[in-house]
Amino acid sequence: EAPVYVSWGGPNRTVMTRTPGYEVRSGSGMRFEYRTPDPLCNPYLLFTGLLAVGMDGVDRELDPGPPASENIFEMTEEERESRGITILPDSLHKALDALHADDVIRGALGEKMTETYIDRKREESFNC
Repeated sequence: EAPVYVSWGGPNRTVMTRTPGYEVRSGSGMRFEYRTPDPLCNPYLLFTGLLAVGMDGVDRELDPGPPASENIFEMTEEERESRGITILPDSLHKALDALHADDVIRGALGEKMTETYIDRKREESFNC
């Protein structure tokens, strides 16, 4: 299953962002895997967005909460809610509404690019 919940954790394949540790020659290192993008996405827009929200989190010293070690799909709605785990938009329309409301991404892409992208994607969804 592809992750559908806003979550993170170590070696847990049910989370949106994985941070499995690994050893490098110079010592201990970390990497992250962002597991939600569709393979057909624009990688330039994806990485621009990831860098923007990542830097925003660092700048504002946001706490992502505790890592999820359990299978998120097996958690009850109450368990997810108590952990602050929310669900991603389940349609293009909802995702575009979320993009429209996201000041960090809008700032990274620029107002004109964001509005043009949203307009084109809405046209595309109505023509399918």
